[in-house]
Amino acid sequence: MARSSPYLQRRGDTFWFRIAVPQDLRLYFEQREVIHSLKTTSRQEAVPQALALASKVKLSFVQIRQMSDKSKDNVLQFLEKYKLTIKNQKLQDQYEEQILNQKIEHNRVLRQKDEQIEELKKQTQALTQAIETISLVGSNNHPATQTTPAAIESPLLSKVVDDFLERYPATKNEAMYGKLKPCLGA
Repeated sequence: MARSSPYLQRRGDTFWFRIAVPQDLRLYFEQREVIHSLKTTSRQEAVPQALALASKVKLSFVQIRQMSDKSKDNVLQFLEKYKLTIKNQKLQDQYEEQILNQKIEHNRVLRQKDEQIEELKKQTQALTQAIETISLVGSNNHPATQTTPAAIESPLLSKVVDDFLERYPATKNEAMYGKLKPCLGA
């Protein structure tokens, strides 16, 4: 279902503002319609722009009708000033939008930096805990450094390997023995 919006017309992909000039004012405008490109393909952006522009154009119609001296030169001069006012307002709106976008980007960057700082704090805390743990392990009072009876009675790994190689029947599985021998350093 097509949505109808006053003062809005689509040409190709771009939306345009369009309003009829009242019959009594066509002499001054020298055209039947006021048409202006909104330079957007988004309907959501175009509708408020068209309504704002319609408000300004209708206000100019009223002001022209209220002028005491409606000579063509006076009306054209008024219209030129009005066009400049609208152009200045548009430039100011664009400038304010740029400032707003810059503030948004700045806040996004600040949030990223805050997140990075928090991550670095977590990493620093984890490293500090690791250093403290290492310091405790290095001290003689830590239980991990004290010798246990089981540790004293344990044979060296090299003795266990030699014992295994002596007991392993080389003749029963020669291929496996050939693979194990270089790995075990025999």
